[in-house]
Amino acid sequence: MKKEYTKIYKRIYDDTKNKDGTEKENELLGEFEIIYGDYPDYAFSLIGIKKDDNKIYNIVGDEVSGMGGRPDGGTKCSIYEIVLRQCHWC
Repeated sequence: MKKEYTKIYKRIYDDTKNKDGTEKENELLGEFEIIYGDYPDYAFSLIGIKKDDNKIYNIVGDEVSGMGGRPDGGTKCSIYEIVLRQCHWC
């Protein structure tokens, strides 16, 4: 079965273009196989396996306000590696 990967960027903009019509800069955080969660709104939490290093990450999206004419409204994404540790008794 072929794995599906989702590109996760540092920002998900409401409007991806600047006022002059050029694309806003955006940093690719990686490609992930999403194993838990979805994008119900501007704020979300997902669990995914990163294609590059095969590690498990918590992918968190936080809403960024675009109210009042702010040009950068949307979502700011962060990724946090989930480290599984075995107890020393095991």
